[in-house]
Amino acid sequence: MASSDHNLHENSNVLKRWIRFISYPFVVVATRMFRGIHFFEQFYIKLYNIYAFVSQMMFFVLCSLVFNEKVESDRFEEYLLMALKTLLFYSVFTYFTTKTKDILSSNRILIFHNWNLMEGICRIVIEWAKAIIVVICLREQGIDFRPSVPYAVSTFSYYLCTEKIFTDIFRKAFRYCAFAIFDDLEHLYVPLLLNIYTVTLSITIELYFFLTTKFVNFAFVCSYFLIYIRIKDSYYNYWKILELEKQTFDNFRNASQKQLDEYDDICAVCLNKMSKAKITPCNHYFHPNCLKECLKNSFLCPLCKLNF
Repeated sequence: MASSDHNLHENSNVLKRWIRFISYPFVVVATRMFRGIHFFEQFYIKLYNIYAFVSQMMFFVLCSLVFNEKVESDRFEEYLLMALKTLLFYSVFTYFTTKTKDILSSNRILIFHNWNLMEGICRIVIEWAKAIIVVICLREQGIDFRPSVPYAVSTFSYYLCTEKIFTDIFRKAFRYCAFAIFDDLEHLYVPLLLNIYTVTLSITIELYFFLTTKFVNFAFVCSYFLIYIRIKDSYYNYWKILELEKQTFDNFRNASQKQLDEYDDICAVCLNKMSKAKITPCNHYFHPNCLKECLKNSFLCPLCKLNF
């Protein structure tokens, strides 16, 4: 009986080894394939302008189908044309927002001088007058754009959350208005929150679209680009880095007043005296905020290049 059990155990081990031997090439191929797909997805995400454009176009087409925007026929090409019109008008808005931002940036040092302030306001008014003229000219050329309220709210909010200039504006606004909340990590928190919003909005639109559409293949393509890719972007490019940066920064010791008095030096990043500081593993002292700024770009010590 014991011999029979032993033989059964041996046969089971042999069978497991054969299964492992046969399946190994498939596992290797599948692993390499998924790694290759992941690499190309991350490469696509790094091409931010293309990534944003494709996402915006797909979402606009999706919304035009869901909200039944006025088109001449029920052909897919008409909905695509509606999305292109939307992107055109939003691009005009973006262009003149960029011009306004440049004007404000060039005048921020002289903002308290009345003449420069008035000049800046006049230039901004002129730029937005140009924007109105461009919109009127486009409509005179037959490019009519009268979206419904749900379509306009959904598409414009999505556009604001995915266009680079507006994400930068949100980041700076949160930096000044909610400094303590984000603990000087708004460069990661803000894009992550915007991605969460766009994914939530996409899921909502997609669920309704799946129930009402005849363009099922397009719905699956949108799910991949608008939901799956953006979730991967959020996880790999923001959440993981956020956790790593917080963990790295928390591991640095806080310098005591006695240590600061003994060190009696300036912060190597901003070249100012230190009333409080973080001590790195390589025993260098930096302002906490200066060190966080450095960690945004690299996990190397600003002085000796030790990898944290």
